[in-house]
Amino acid sequence: MSSRPTPKSKASSSNGTFSNVKTYSLAALLLLWITYLHLSGLYLFTKGFLLTRLALSDINTCDSTTTCTLVPTHKKAVLIIIDALRFDFISPSFPSPSSANHHGVLTLPSELSLSQPDHSIIFNAYSDPPTTTLQRLKGLTTGSLPTFIDAGSNFAGQAIEEDSWILQLARAGKKVGFMGDNTWLSIFPDGFDGNLTFPFDSFNVEDLHSVDEGVTQHLLPLLESERSGEWDVLIAHFLGVDHVGHRVGPSNPTMKTKLEQMDDVLRDIVDKLDDETVLIVLGDHGMDQKGDHGGDGELETSSALWIYSKGPSISPPSSSSSSPTVIFPGTTTPYRSVQQIDLVPTLSLLLGLPIPYNNLGSIIPEVFPDEAVRGRAAKINAEQVWRYLKSYEAVSGKGRELERGMAAAKKAWLKVEKLEEELYEEDELEGMAAVASEEGVGSRIKQLFAGASNPSARQIPLQAPSSSSSELLSSYTSFTRVALEQCRLLWAQFNFTLMSLGLCILLLSIPTLWTVYVSIARERSGWEVWAQRNLNYAYWGAVGGGAMGYAFGAIPKILGVAEKSVLSSAESTIYAAALASQLAVVVPGFLPAVAEVKTRLRSFGLVQLIGPILLVIHAVGLSTNSFILWEDRITLYFLISASLVFLVQAPSAPTPHLRLRIIGYTLLFAGCVRLSGISTICREENMGYCRVTFYEGASIPVSPSLLLFLSFPAAWFLPVIVESFLGISKSYAGLAPLIVGRVWRACLLGGTVYWLLERGETWDELQPARIPLVKWLKTMLARTVIGTSTAAGYVLWQASPLNIEVRRAGDNEEEDKKLEQEDDGNPLRPPPPRKGQILVLGFANSYGSSYLLFVLPFFSLLWLVAQPTGQIVLALTLISVLALLEIIDSQRDSLSLTRAFALTNPADFDPSSTGTMLPPTFTETSLFALLSLLLFYTTGHQPVLSSIQWSSAFIGFETVTYPFSPLLVGLNTWGPLLLLTFLVPLLGQWNVSPKPKSYVPALPDSLKAVLGFALYQATVVISTATWAAWHRRHLMVWKVFAPRFMVAGVGLVVVDLGLVLAVGVGMRVVGGKVKKTFATAA
Repeated sequence: MSSRPTPKSKASSSNGTFSNVKTYSLAALLLLWITYLHLSGLYLFTKGFLLTRLALSDINTCDSTTTCTLVPTHKKAVLIIIDALRFDFISPSFPSPSSANHHGVLTLPSELSLSQPDHSIIFNAYSDPPTTTLQRLKGLTTGSLPTFIDAGSNFAGQAIEEDSWILQLARAGKKVGFMGDNTWLSIFPDGFDGNLTFPFDSFNVEDLHSVDEGVTQHLLPLLESERSGEWDVLIAHFLGVDHVGHRVGPSNPTMKTKLEQMDDVLRDIVDKLDDETVLIVLGDHGMDQKGDHGGDGELETSSALWIYSKGPSISPPSSSSSSPTVIFPGTTTPYRSVQQIDLVPTLSLLLGLPIPYNNLGSIIPEVFPDEAVRGRAAKINAEQVWRYLKSYEAVSGKGRELERGMAAAKKAWLKVEKLEEELYEEDELEGMAAVASEEGVGSRIKQLFAGASNPSARQIPLQAPSSSSSELLSSYTSFTRVALEQCRLLWAQFNFTLMSLGLCILLLSIPTLWTVYVSIARERSGWEVWAQRNLNYAYWGAVGGGAMGYAFGAIPKILGVAEKSVLSSAESTIYAAALASQLAVVVPGFLPAVAEVKTRLRSFGLVQLIGPILLVIHAVGLSTNSFILWEDRITLYFLISASLVFLVQAPSAPTPHLRLRIIGYTLLFAGCVRLSGISTICREENMGYCRVTFYEGASIPVSPSLLLFLSFPAAWFLPVIVESFLGISKSYAGLAPLIVGRVWRACLLGGTVYWLLERGETWDELQPARIPLVKWLKTMLARTVIGTSTAAGYVLWQASPLNIEVRRAGDNEEEDKKLEQEDDGNPLRPPPPRKGQILVLGFANSYGSSYLLFVLPFFSLLWLVAQPTGQIVLALTLISVLALLEIIDSQRDSLSLTRAFALTNPADFDPSSTGTMLPPTFTETSLFALLSLLLFYTTGHQPVLSSIQWSSAFIGFETVTYPFSPLLVGLNTWGPLLLLTFLVPLLGQWNVSPKPKSYVPALPDSLKAVLGFALYQATVVISTATWAAWHRRHLMVWKVFAPRFMVAGVGLVVVDLGLVLAVGVGMRVVGGKVKKTFATAA
């Protein structure tokens, strides 16, 4: 191999801000700059694409000109939330096939609705997504809609500052008692009477019973007649049904036990209820077939709602022929359907409270059986929604999409006013014209309903005459429904300016990344000089651009026209700084990079082209919802297709040994990839064409029992397989046997035993007295694995020497014979050692073997949080990565030999001078990117909220524990992507031999690999962002395109930060060990 100058000989000529930053620090800094660019683009685009809903701070109050409520029909209310109570859990009509464990178990609502139809009604209530508890509680108390990104706050809610019926109760001097899910206290910290508040931890899904028992213990005594004066409203939030669903699914016998308990509790409540109290029982959301929720699936959004009144009657659903109905999946009987937020105006008016200002719900007409009262309630509701819309329009500013939505609402409101005017004329109320003010006909009708003799009254007397008709009532309801639908469309009120600026930064990052990628590959040994110079350009470009952007944003404030400014100072600064920083690198470097590619393009073969081809197909394919729905299968197809290319190329290898290696490892790679691809979970849209294999069934959220037991041999033999791969280069030396064979194996076995104990805790044959012991054992075991992996694993790795063994030939005749017998026909293998010669076993893979040990502790953490199916998939993926590295190494050997024979007289061929120091290709990094995506899918994930495995938050902890619980959920979700991110640098280090007192381009080659990996991931993100923006009014935008963008966007940040960690920590430590041992510069 031709000698290369060391970077040190050139670095001295570089001047600038970063001239003293060298090697691994320089590489990490370069990656941090790329992370900064991606974060800037994602921030601007996301802020424009996923705006949070504007919550108005106005409070609905009654004054002398407005009437905002009715005389209460009930003095008190008991609100029972049974978390995740799906509609079919209380419906008398069961879907087919039915389940004896959750159908026909909680029967009290259907029994009373049948025997007392004028006092009891069951509804199928639609819960707006995201169907997470915090967001649903916000909707249930304010009547507002959640935003798409609100789901991220489900772990830590913030206090609600907008109007709600909780606030209205406090303003009216009512006493509110609460017991159950402590999420209520996070959003209403001052909303409940201190002596009537009993919160319980909401996220401990391990606890199936104690919360419900505690709620019951505090609730039932308050319903006794002698304590009725202590409260006005009671809220009880039971958690057991939800926790059972998460733990074992709705079809498990444990669910039947839980629903029977809830049925008994409701019977006790009804028995103790007096005639002045209304009982409302509901689920905050439903659950899917396996017991999870969070998304917008039909089972997740179909929640139960039961309203029962012992005293004042309520009319059955049939009394309103125009009321909408729905048919629950699998059934044939239509049931009355309402929006869950309809409970807000209904409950407010029943209790004589003003409707919360931001409410978008409509009254439930059946609860107001008197036609006159129903008409007045509908009018109050419609006027409240109209006031809110006008206020929202005034505060949020103008916009094409806002104007379009308001136009539809205004049209519906004009119809209401027209009908009111016609009724005014029909009722011959001309005599009241003198009473009317300039406010128009709507004001005159309002005064009529309020009673002309007392227009300042806060409440409308029930006995007042009413001119409302069914047509007018229908128009009120129609208006509120139109308003709701238009607000759903404005749920993400897109800021096209910010979206465009964000896309601009993201799109420009592609040529920027590509320029850096090609330049690092071109310079290779002199990459430091190029990186120092261009980071200097990027830094000063960001400083100058940021200053100009800040000035641009500040000018409107200086001129006093800040309200007309399109961008804030922060937004314009972020955009201009990122844009100028990229241009400072792209402008001087892009054309030379293009010229470099043109010179090499002719020498590209199929293997070199397959990566770019797959990336283009992937990016374009993400424009269709069908591609996204089946992306897991398509990714598997891409990987298998690439392996076929390797097989096609294998016969061209110059030696039988290399041909056999390429064929054998390719078959191993393809086999492992295909086996891991068997694991899948199905999106709702794919049901009927997809079978869940990650879990035991679509409704059973546990791994198949066979895979649970297979995970034990997998945990035992995976270290043996890693040993065999390291043994190829004699790298299973040093402390590798201790780290891999003992510590790592123990962590893997511990993670597998954890899931066995998890399964055993819900085993029907386990004695209840033993459950606490099992919980304690699994908690301690998980903590031991976490501690061993993070502390002992990385301390051992950092302190260990290289995986090499130094000995003298002849000292061990048995080992010497093995070396002599390993003549496999590979001309690159050095000749057998001479007696007395110093041997360094493991020398050929000094970089790669030591870096692999850096990844293994993280692998064991990921093994712990992955369910047994995921553990099998992780094992197969690690084997496939190692096989792929051997394929790539064999291809490099083949290419090196071919070039050597072409340039050298075969008789004089010296294999030791050839080496395999060929840089990684984009195709190789593309395969790693596709493997990361496949691993995300095969470990039980999809770009939908319902696939988040929340139970991982309790691995090692009995309750939600910050910051560990969110970190564990994040590890379970993004760990598969991070694992492949950590493994990517091996493309530049695997089977790379140090050169004593010389230079080896392991760092620039690895840097090229990680840049190619980041380029692939960034292209996917930009594609998802572009198509999500393009399809922003598509029917499937929030169901398909937006979630895919969110997964890709968060994934890109994880990748960028992971690459910084991999290079700045993993490679730095390994490079230091190599330099210390062999004085080899990288």
